[in-house]
Amino acid sequence: MHRPLLSEGAELEKQHLQSLDLRGANLTDADLTNANLRGAILFGGYLTGAYLTGGHLTNAYRIRANLTRANLTRANLTRANLRGANLRGANLIGANLIGANLSKVDGLTQQQVNNTLGNQATILPGGITKPESWNKPN
Repeated sequence: MHRPLLSEGAELEKQHLQSLDLRGANLTDADLTNANLRGAILFGGYLTGAYLTGGHLTNAYRIRANLTRANLTRANLTRANLRGANLRGANLIGANLIGANLSKVDGLTQQQVNNTLGNQATILPGGITKPESWNKPN
């Protein structure tokens, strides 16, 4: 039986977890506030209800990750690959999506995108439009 790297309710505030391989890990309700997850791999892992407020996920791979109801307030998702991730109910207020790949993301709404930073290089799923503010220089 596979045991997750981190269990439910784990607290990793301000931790540097650069380039971790968290494939299939269950980080449900984990507190990753200000965590450095640059280059981390979370392939099919679970972050349901996790807190990533101000976390750095630059260049991270979150392919098919479950981010349902995750708190990604002001998270740095610059160039993160979120292709196929579940963002249903995730809090993305102030998140940096500049250059991020959100193609085929499940559960992403226009309202979530409207509250983020992004640019013309940000890839959004069909039906979601880039806010006018994304055309302005940052």
